Amino acid sequence: MRLFAGAGEISGDILAASIINSLKKNISIFASGVAGNAMIESGVYPLAEIDRLSLMGLVEVLPRLVELHLLRINLIKYIDVAKPNLILTVDAPDFFLPLAKKVRKNYSPVVHCVSPSVWAWRSERVKELAKNVSHLLC
Repeated sequence: MRLFAGAGEISGDILAASIINSLKKNISIFASGVAGNAMIESGVYPLAEIDRLSLMGLVEVLPRLVELHLLRINLIKYIDVAKPNLILTVDAPDFFLPLAKKVRKNYSPVVHCVSPSVWAWRSERVKELAKNVSHLLC
């Protein structure tokens, strides 16, 4: 099985590594993606490391907006070539949901872990999630 996995911070890295390790008990996996130490230890080939996404607030994000946009474009190109059987994203919805939107048309399933906030603000995410993510693990 070919897996693209991405996490945006250390807690997501640990969660993704746990899911990948569980999958590896039953099937052979080649995994690549946006990974931290835990995912790398679980065998994920890092296309980028999570510290590129571990940003808080506009002050940290704005100076790196172009870099993040280019990273997302490059990951989408990689997914188009690698044709993973499963796309697993964890948290970081502002980065991964637009990626899911671009690749969902060609690849299924797209599984997103850690539901983004929709009840308190940004309720439009519900429609975006329903359209671009095949499974949401809360």
